[in-house]
Amino acid sequence: MGFSSSYGLEEYTTFGEGYNVWPNTHAGTRKESPPMKLNPAFVDRVVAYLSQVPLVVRHRISDIELHEDGCRFTAEITEEDLNPFHSVDGGIYAFLLDNVTGFATFCRYPADYGTSTLDLQATYARPFKTGKVVCEAHIIKAGRSVCMVRGDVEDEDGTVLAYATSNLFVGRGLQLMDDAVKAAGFPALPDKFIDDEC
Repeated sequence: MGFSSSYGLEEYTTFGEGYNVWPNTHAGTRKESPPMKLNPAFVDRVVAYLSQVPLVVRHRISDIELHEDGCRFTAEITEEDLNPFHSVDGGIYAFLLDNVTGFATFCRYPADYGTSTLDLQATYARPFKTGKVVCEAHIIKAGRSVCMVRGDVEDEDGTVLAYATSNLFVGRGLQLMDDAVKAAGFPALPDKFIDDEC
């Protein structure tokens, strides 16, 4: 689903001189630019990079899916994630929610823009012991300087265990995925957006 059609917030979508991803118009004009779509090769390479980040590995995050409107991944809760009362520690929920809401922004903005968490307002709905959880986040509002995201942690039956809203600062040159990938020794990423010929 396209951003402008689902939210109607075109004023929040101009990023820099002549670069507009949603909707497809040049900055400051109504002139149509070539339709752009997210490059699947970019997404695949980002997922490959994220899957080997030590913090992601240590917390057993897997099955990462990224798209323009959000993110989904699974995580495994083990005995080492439990508090003294033998249920998952709230800090683990917060960690998962911070990551899923942060990952949710990776495919929304132009390649020279990044995001950083400003706040995370989490609610812990139910205790959980051990096993697989599903973490999912969707962008509520993608603004020029702040992106608002809603995230959920659910058990495999779809019961909500914790949820949060997060506001992320958006800035040019801020925590760029290209820089992170290069610093880890990976080859440069392909173009983030490509012409949509369809």
